[in-house]
Amino acid sequence: MGAAFSATADEVELLLANPALLEALAAAELSTMKGKAFGSFIVGICVESVLCGSSCYQFGEWFRRSRKTDPWPIQVLVYWLFVFGLFTTGYTIAWVLHVFAFNFGTWATILDMRWASWYYIWITGLLVPTACFFGIRAYNLTGHSKVFLVAIGLPLLLNIATAIACKVLGPQSMLELAQYKTARTIVYVWLASGMAVDVCNTATIAFSLARVRTGWTDTDKLIRRLLVLTAETQLWPTISAICFAAFYSSPAAVNFVVFFVCALKTYTLSVLHVLNARERLLAGTGSTIGTGGVTNRLASITGPAQQTIVLDDLDLTLSGADKGDVEYARGRGNGRQGGDADDVDWYAADHEIGASKSTLGIVVEETLFGSSAPTRTRLTLSLLPSRIMSGEIKMLGVTPPISTDPPKPADVQASEALMADLVAMNQFESETERKVRERLLSNIAQLVAKFVHDVSIKQGMSEKSATEAGGRIYTSGSYRLGVHGPGSDIDTICVCPRHIYKDHFFGEFQQMLREWPAVTEISAVPSAFVPIMKTVISGVEVDLLFARVNLPEAGDKLDIERDEILRGVDDASQRSLNGPRVTDMILSLVPDGATFRTALRAIRLWAKRRAVYSNVLGFPGGVAWAMLTARICQLYPTAAPSTIVSKFFPIFYQWGWPQPVILKKIEAGPPNMTHAVWNPKADRRDMSHRMPVITPAYPSMCSTHNITQSTMTIIKNEMLRAMQITDKLAQNPGSSWAELFERVDFFGMYRTYVQVIASASTSEGIKDWSGMVESRIRALVQDLEVTDNVLLAHPQVGGISNTFICLTDEEQAAASQGELSDAAMKRKEQDFEGTDYKKVYTKNFFIGLDIEKRPKDGQGSRVLNLFYPSKRFCSACQGWEKYDEQEMSVILRPAKRSELPYYCFPDGQPKQKKKSKRGQEKAVSDVIEDTTDGQGPSKRTKATPSDLGSPAHASANGNGALSTPLPVPVGADPDPAVPSTIPGDAANVEIQPPPGIENLPPLSEAARQSFASAANGVTKQTDGGTEGFVVLNGTGA
Repeated sequence: MGAAFSATADEVELLLANPALLEALAAAELSTMKGKAFGSFIVGICVESVLCGSSCYQFGEWFRRSRKTDPWPIQVLVYWLFVFGLFTTGYTIAWVLHVFAFNFGTWATILDMRWASWYYIWITGLLVPTACFFGIRAYNLTGHSKVFLVAIGLPLLLNIATAIACKVLGPQSMLELAQYKTARTIVYVWLASGMAVDVCNTATIAFSLARVRTGWTDTDKLIRRLLVLTAETQLWPTISAICFAAFYSSPAAVNFVVFFVCALKTYTLSVLHVLNARERLLAGTGSTIGTGGVTNRLASITGPAQQTIVLDDLDLTLSGADKGDVEYARGRGNGRQGGDADDVDWYAADHEIGASKSTLGIVVEETLFGSSAPTRTRLTLSLLPSRIMSGEIKMLGVTPPISTDPPKPADVQASEALMADLVAMNQFESETERKVRERLLSNIAQLVAKFVHDVSIKQGMSEKSATEAGGRIYTSGSYRLGVHGPGSDIDTICVCPRHIYKDHFFGEFQQMLREWPAVTEISAVPSAFVPIMKTVISGVEVDLLFARVNLPEAGDKLDIERDEILRGVDDASQRSLNGPRVTDMILSLVPDGATFRTALRAIRLWAKRRAVYSNVLGFPGGVAWAMLTARICQLYPTAAPSTIVSKFFPIFYQWGWPQPVILKKIEAGPPNMTHAVWNPKADRRDMSHRMPVITPAYPSMCSTHNITQSTMTIIKNEMLRAMQITDKLAQNPGSSWAELFERVDFFGMYRTYVQVIASASTSEGIKDWSGMVESRIRALVQDLEVTDNVLLAHPQVGGISNTFICLTDEEQAAASQGELSDAAMKRKEQDFEGTDYKKVYTKNFFIGLDIEKRPKDGQGSRVLNLFYPSKRFCSACQGWEKYDEQEMSVILRPAKRSELPYYCFPDGQPKQKKKSKRGQEKAVSDVIEDTTDGQGPSKRTKATPSDLGSPAHASANGNGALSTPLPVPVGADPDPAVPSTIPGDAANVEIQPPPGIENLPPLSEAARQSFASAANGVTKQTDGGTEGFVVLNGTGA
């Protein structure tokens, strides 16, 4: 295989006819150049081993991740490349064995080219399907250019023809110089045609990707990744061919095993690397590989007014969007937004648009291989409306908006009706309450500054240093967001410098609070997941949290928005600090704050009335509902509040959970920071989250990690109900929204319940004890979910508190076990003045059970055994460090609906149901197996969304206000958001300041801003103004 030998045709014929003479000549020539003769074989087999191992690994990754999802042509291609590559590996090994093992000691076998001549066929057999794989994508990127087809088709045909010619006409021995020289031109043509195909594909793909830069950082980053991937996969076969040609032309060359082997495996690896690179490219974009091919997402979601240009992206799905972000265009005119990833009728448009026009974002669409339509993965560049391009509309979130259309008159009318309902339902605080809260927070801020100063002085600091140490408070939650209502609590974070510790906060600061006459209640929980002091100050509930920053001062220069503020802080402080950090970031990530707050008030009210608002029980909490609402605001940045609420339910009902909801790209944070960031690929706990809603501030965490399978089902059922109601409201924009906010009839939903009774002998003891028991309810629900015959376990939100007057020890025991008679339960304290009695304080929690129906044939067991769930739950509660067996107790008992206590129903009796069929009631009772000694449950058949409440249709008057009042709370503690806890007029309300702050300087503006609310909460005109009204149509409501 080289030009080292020269002989006439007659001499070649003589040598081939005389093996002994040929061996002597080969030994004489090759023994002086052993490195050149054998080196290429050795290097070739080493390279073959490495590349074969790499191809096996890449094939294994593809087989594990994408075998079931890639369309069948891709599967056929991969199997062909891999199997044929293994065959060529075996062929190479056989050739090496032939030279070095079976003919060991002979030199003439090295001159035999019959083995090597087959490599022309093998390489072409891999080059052609690989070139077609990339060529189809390049063809789509060129807009189906016929010139490109000719440019790549002719070299491919030429390569196939010359490969066959090289095998047929090529030399069979290195001594056949005449024949070798005749075939040399054909070999060069074969090499050139293969390189032409590779260069044509590489240049076309790279140029097409480079010219579609969008101006979006994330999108351009993805395009740069594609360009790098193109270089990684396309250049190596070309480089290998160039090296082969250069070595082939060298007169000193002997054989080219290493180049043959490299060419074979580079084609196989290039295709496998592209297919496996999809997951790497999707990392951080919110896309995944799912059934039916790569799961499609939208990085720029096209609206009806947008135009698109269709491109292709090497069969890769790119985006940063969520499944629910999809707006289908199915030609239906009024199709619903949102959708399921299993649908394949994605929005597609083939409008040809000049490449010079402005573009933003990318949309990836896919039609499945094997369908009636041609198959390809499309990369669509969306041209967004000019208002976005000009910056008139904010572009926030991980994807562009679905629609930027301004509100229509019907939307404004619906928003006005929504606002009227919210006002009528007392969802806004008055001017009096606003001023009281601001004054109260100012007093707390001054008290925290005094606390830090006094502790600093005790630690030996100078007066100047103690004053400069500062001490700030920040609000979070509903107050910080500006969506709080009458009676809402205020989440307040006390931020202190590094020389102030938690012991100081729960020691000296708690004592300062107790000395403040305005403080009527204090309950400290220093060992909680987030250490907290629950207080009631001047009738306002204030939850005080502690955070210690790793700084010498925590004054006006403190900036908690910077991620560096978390460096060196403990986990408890990090969680406390992230309260205001997350809240502020949510506000910064919504296009219009007023619209967001109005929509969030409606969503919060709906969630509370439908009992799906409780983080501790496995439902989303306030922050989670706020982030979900903010995501819809990002998708509809110019929409009215009513539109946001109407879009909320269908999008999240059809969301592809556990696809996460994120407001901004998840960031790793500053270097050398050790706080864990939500990452389901690295943490199994994160992978188990069913409905992840991720906080935007570092470190990003899942705010809905408590959601169970049952609570997820309940949430989706409630969203389906709400979606049906909002669809009806869309037909009559001015109608009342009261039906959406009707309270759920929890005790009318199931036939069987589990009653959990926490009791204590003191009013202070029941607060901490019942809170601890409530925190264990979620674990009990999870145990009930896996119990035989249980379809769903529905925890009641809120619980019911009672205080019973007991005259004997037996009545005390009966009260703590839920067996007290109705007459004893209804006793009033004033009726027994002067009588020796004891009080038993209880908090009751109920779990509705949906039990599997009895088979139609009546056969089979339906025993419900709650022994183990009850035992685990009681053991967990009694393991509390503050548990006192003499003062506290907890018990579980099953109860049919007819056996529930009178206080579960507004009129003391359960609602009458339609008469059941004969034996049906007996069937229910047969389910319960009393194996828990009073600690078991019972339940009913599955509830449909229509069973979740019987709406009393309230109507609105001409001004949008309610003409029919909403029903009173049923079966739960009174809603704290309804009554006002702050009496009197603002001018007459006196809040006695805490002692010792009289001589402190007034708070700076920066200190006041740290605990300010995003909205002042005024809903009624005062002094002829319109302060507090939400903007509905751009001019004011």
